[in-house]
Amino acid sequence: MGLGSIRPRRLSVSWAYSVEESALRELRDLGPSVAAEVFAYLDARISGSVDPRQFGKPLRGPLKGFWRYRVHDCRILCRLEQGILTVVVISVGHRSKVYGD
Repeated sequence: MGLGSIRPRRLSVSWAYSVEESALRELRDLGPSVAAEVFAYLDARISGSVDPRQFGKPLRGPLKGFWRYRVHDCRILCRLEQGILTVVVISVGHRSKVYGD
């Protein structure tokens, strides 16, 4: 087997998530069923994902640099931290209020 037949291996690195204290308070205010749906989404899509960008959308304007994920009528606003492969949840709320000033 020559060197030309060796394929480089791609390391699959998985992401994790963390939730800021302010986002936890927002989840508590939204109620237990919404909180359960949000955590189920984060566990199923983000935790262990090779690329969490495939599930979200980058924000523009004043929120440029943040990402959003949709869970029914709620939006999860996140910051992706490349160096430590963590999605940090910074805010959670109804879609009509979460992007507020």
